[in-house]
Amino acid sequence: MKIDEKGVPLIYNQPESNRKMQVSIKLQEPLDKSLLNFIDFYGLSRGLVPRLIQSIIQVESGYNPRAVSSKGAMGLMQLMPFTARSLGVRNPFNVRQNIRAGTLYFKRLLDKYNGKLDLALAAYNAGPGAVDKYGGVPPYKETIYYVKRVLALYRGEKLIVEKVKVRKKVKVEKVGDILVISN
Repeated sequence: MKIDEKGVPLIYNQPESNRKMQVSIKLQEPLDKSLLNFIDFYGLSRGLVPRLIQSIIQVESGYNPRAVSSKGAMGLMQLMPFTARSLGVRNPFNVRQNIRAGTLYFKRLLDKYNGKLDLALAAYNAGPGAVDKYGGVPPYKETIYYVKRVLALYRGEKLIVEKVKVRKKVKVEKVGDILVISN
C-alpha cells in the first residue's frame, strides 16, 4: 500500500506493475449441446472451423442466447440490430437464426480481409470501418483483447495480457471507527 503526500493510504483496484500476465482460458462446451449442431452445420457450410465459431460465441456471449451488450448487440454471436436485419434475422435471440447470420457475416468479413483471421475478428468486434480506417486491427484495447482471446481459445493457447495499468486510485481515510473510501 502506498501513502500519498498527506499521509493518506492509497489502494488501487489493479496491480501497479506493467508486467505480463498469463491467463489460462479454455474453450467451453455449451450447456445446451444442440447448439453444437447449429455451430457445426452453419460453420462447415460456410467453410469455417466449428471451433472458431465456438470461440467467437464464448467470447461474445458466454453461450448466453439472451445476451445483450451495452451497445445493443444481441444473442449468441452478438449481432448489432442493423446487421441482424440486413442478414434476414427476425429474432436475434433465436439460436438458429443468430448462428446462421453470425457465421454468414463472419465469413463475409474473412473473405473481405483475404482470410486474415485477426482482421476479420477485429472487424467483427469493432466494425469493418474501423479496420479499414486503421489499415489493420484498430488500436482499441477492447478490440485488441477480443482478437487475442478468440485466437487463444481457437488455438488452445494461453492468453498473454500485457501492460496491466492502474486505472483508478482511491483514498482511504479513517473517521472514528469507520474507513471511508473515496476517489
